[in-house]
Amino acid sequence: MAQPSPAPLTVPHYPVSGWVEAGLYVFAIGFLSLTYVVGHQLGAHPIAFILYAMTVSALVLLAVTGLGEDALAVILAPHSWLVGIGTIAMEVFYYQLLEYVPPALGSLLVRLTIPLSMVVGWSLFGRRPARPALLGAGIICAGIVPMLFTSAPGAQGSVVALAFASACAYALRGFSAEFHPWNRAARTVREKLRITGLVVLVTSVAGLALAAFSSVLISAGVMPATSVVPTTAQMLHVPT
Repeated sequence: MAQPSPAPLTVPHYPVSGWVEAGLYVFAIGFLSLTYVVGHQLGAHPIAFILYAMTVSALVLLAVTGLGEDALAVILAPHSWLVGIGTIAMEVFYYQLLEYVPPALGSLLVRLTIPLSMVVGWSLFGRRPARPALLGAGIICAGIVPMLFTSAPGAQGSVVALAFASACAYALRGFSAEFHPWNRAARTVREKLRITGLVVLVTSVAGLALAAFSSVLISAGVMPATSVVPTTAQMLHVPT
């Protein structure tokens, strides 16, 4: 009687793409933080620096993904402007935060957006986080709060305000993107990147136009000078 053949040996396959993506994400954030530090050293105005960077990144992204047939409809959607404003604002606040703290600490402080997003989702949308998520948020707060006191004594108020502002802007971007009709309908990463490129491009170009117009008014004496609006010289600053 023939013996049954042994079952084929099965080798478990572990997903590694998530680790690769996480590693690339950490590298990108680190490189971005280093770029922001260099921007500070070169005297770049935060608004001009971020708007230029966002415009270029959106153009490069759309060069890869293409505009698509519904580009105008995506741009005109109200959620698109909220996503774009949140994206630009969180980078502006993060850029300013790195004036007071090193990049590693700055990247850690903006993780306040995780517990903040849970509070917003719970209070506004009735989405109560699961207990493990609440535990994770508590661990994040326990790790971040002591770090706030490691900054220079005179800068602690600015550090807290900028970290919280960046977290709020990140939450605005996240929830707006979640409820964006075209973003929800997208089924591929390429499609989501295309929508992100369109949203960031239109808001950054609009921001550049507004900043340039305001700087001209300030130069003409029509508007009072303010540190928020870059001057004409700062807009034309070659290293920026």
